[in-house]
Amino acid sequence: MANYGGAIQRSGMNSDHRWLEQWTTLFENKRVLELGCGNGIDTKFISDTAATVVACDLVIPQSQESGVQYLAVDHSKPLPFRSNEFDVVLASLSLHYFYWRNTLEILDEISRVLIRGGELVCRLNSREDVNYGAKGHAELETGLYDVNGSAKRFFDESDIANSFSQKWSLYDLHHKTIDRYQNLKSVWEFKAINA
Repeated sequence: MANYGGAIQRSGMNSDHRWLEQWTTLFENKRVLELGCGNGIDTKFISDTAATVVACDLVIPQSQESGVQYLAVDHSKPLPFRSNEFDVVLASLSLHYFYWRNTLEILDEISRVLIRGGELVCRLNSREDVNYGAKGHAELETGLYDVNGSAKRFFDESDIANSFSQKWSLYDLHHKTIDRYQNLKSVWEFKAINA
């Protein structure tokens, strides 16, 4: 069952490149997998403290951190890692491009590659994210929209509770407005422990 560790908190805008500071101790001396590393902003932060980092995306960033293993991976398919290979998985704004069934399969794969008691630090699109597609687009299935030719999922609290009801304990669920992009973006941020 989900344990939210307190009420949902709403916060104002802050400097988003520092969002991982609150999770620093989770990465210390750990084997970390980052899904959807993008241009590597978060990779740089976690590589400073983690024992090992494997950073994945569909396309490998040109600018790379030394000591980080970069892999081109489509995480909508089975992950190319052994079971129990990682202590922590980071998935910031990378798990919301899929149909519901595929989303649950991805969470199963993350659970598989994490050790028991391993932690997932995650951010997902919020249904309040009107600047980036939560309104005005054709709905492909509940919560999933065709945003300019790409599927994008937007979550509410119950979607997160439902998707993490199996194999996970959910902690520190917060709704936030972030300034990572040109316009303000609404996201859900949380930690989930692999049961």
